[in-house]
Amino acid sequence: MARLRLLAYCRLRPGTWPTPRHSASRASRPSSAPASRHSKSSSARSWATRVSASTSTPLLAIRSRTPRPAAYYRKATNTPTFTDGQRHWALTADGLIAWEGGGPDPPGVSEASPAPSTPVSRAPVVAAAPAVGQALLEDPLTAPGAAVAYRCPTGRNAGEFVGEGLLLKVTGKCRDQDTSAFAPTPLIGITLPDGEIRVEVRAVSGHERATFLIDFRIQSDPVRGYVVYFLPARGVALLRRIEGGQEIPLAARIDLAALLAPDGWNSLAVRAKGPDLSVLVNDRLVLSASDPKYDTGAMGLAVSRLGDVNDDAETAMIVRNLRVSALADGSPARVPPNGPLAIPEIGRAMPQESPQHVREGAPITYASRPPTSGAHYDPPYATYGVFEQQVLPGYWVHNLEHGAVILLYNCAEPCPDLVDQLKDLHASLPPGRNARGAVARMLAIPYPDMDHKIAVVAWGRLLELDDFDAHQIRMFYDAYIDRGPECQNLVCP
Repeated sequence: MARLRLLAYCRLRPGTWPTPRHSASRASRPSSAPASRHSKSSSARSWATRVSASTSTPLLAIRSRTPRPAAYYRKATNTPTFTDGQRHWALTADGLIAWEGGGPDPPGVSEASPAPSTPVSRAPVVAAAPAVGQALLEDPLTAPGAAVAYRCPTGRNAGEFVGEGLLLKVTGKCRDQDTSAFAPTPLIGITLPDGEIRVEVRAVSGHERATFLIDFRIQSDPVRGYVVYFLPARGVALLRRIEGGQEIPLAARIDLAALLAPDGWNSLAVRAKGPDLSVLVNDRLVLSASDPKYDTGAMGLAVSRLGDVNDDAETAMIVRNLRVSALADGSPARVPPNGPLAIPEIGRAMPQESPQHVREGAPITYASRPPTSGAHYDPPYATYGVFEQQVLPGYWVHNLEHGAVILLYNCAEPCPDLVDQLKDLHASLPPGRNARGAVARMLAIPYPDMDHKIAVVAWGRLLELDDFDAHQIRMFYDAYIDRGPECQNLVCP
């Protein structure tokens, strides 16, 4: 799975979990603009590609007077540049700049001293988006269901289900070799042939740097498909095709400041009908393009942060009210399939014993092996993580009462490979709203008194496995973290 980015989520296989979409072999991504996440490091100029000049594609004045417009990414200044040979545009940290004559490299552009801005003419949108029909999936994104919460191994970028929806927070890059800072979430089992995907999004911190992404019709290994970038504070929307390690511009708008609310809720939607792609902001068509390259594939969402990938400044956005719909006059054979809508039934319910406190160290008899509820010592086990020494159930059953998840593993001989897998998994789990120090409230410890190799336990709930299965463990954690009897509305003492 190392070659897949997280949003290449077409099919999650038991025992696997997709790794982040960053690649060590990828060229440096612009720190000041949403340039290609897929550019090849071996490219001398990073990338150059021709842009379709169809009359229905609103590429502003970025269309060519000649039949050969192009888009480049200039590595020296981390700047994506559009050119028609005579006129040039570059998207910098301070917005779009434009100039005429000379070469396509921005004159004197740097993050500290951008070139003066020049007005750019706007090309009107002339295409009409296809009408939407029946809603096939509706999810408020306040609990695991169509989406899952991802947490990068360092804990710097994470998703968390909160009262308003799914909070995606970015504070830097996940790994030293990463060239971008983002927090993604896959949409499990949902594909888009013809239809619409729609969400509502609001920036809650780092507004000027906040970028929201919708990936759709995504194919995996290698990653290819389409992506839309929305920059609410800058009034920018970009539609691109992902192909061959590059992102090829299809359409762009930089005049949406009056339409996009920088600190309020924005409704963002993508509609697809065969090769015709439409992007809507707050129910207004803003981008359209015709591209026959990919006609179906997976979908996903992400938040990305502009600027220096190495700083610690926070950017966060909340996404809510996911809706996937068919088209009013679409082909029945190309209707998006209905995805999961509710908290999945992972594991099995267990009889719940009385949660009474007993003297620390006193013997306790439980009704199940391993225990999933019942009497416990007054102090809970104080530390979360993966350990290789046993802990008495009297301590960790108290953790269950407070909404934690316990993973027990049973190895007849030392099993360092399993321990390493558990450590990697634990590092990737979202901490939840009750975490202390951004550490996921899951305790993994040896426990020999059970019939299976692995048991994952929440209060009154048990998942038993004979082999390590990261996907099932994560789904169990997402479904039952912060749901112990001491928790009220997912708030746990």
